[in-house]
Amino acid sequence: MDALTCVESPSNLLGAKKVCSLTEDAAHLCGHDFHQAILLAVAKVLSSDSVVFPGNIYFCFESGEETGEGVDAMVGGPIKQQTQLHVPLRLFVVSM
Repeated sequence: MDALTCVESPSNLLGAKKVCSLTEDAAHLCGHDFHQAILLAVAKVLSSDSVVFPGNIYFCFESGEETGEGVDAMVGGPIKQQTQLHVPLRLFVVSM
């Protein structure tokens, strides 16, 4: 669903990576796969018939999440113009 347009190095400062993109000019870095998997799983659960909310839930895949500019553009732009947004939540993964 998501990839950065760049060549992924097969190693990093710790040595050889256990997993590396095999697609030329496409890499999943900075937690992009993690973000996608979490949001899709949450969307699946909250969209099921067993969960009922009095309103709408919007699931957005943010571009530019590293700087926060993606969510600012979405919440301040088209989403804000089309709906009344009460609780925006975002997730960022940081290596420890």
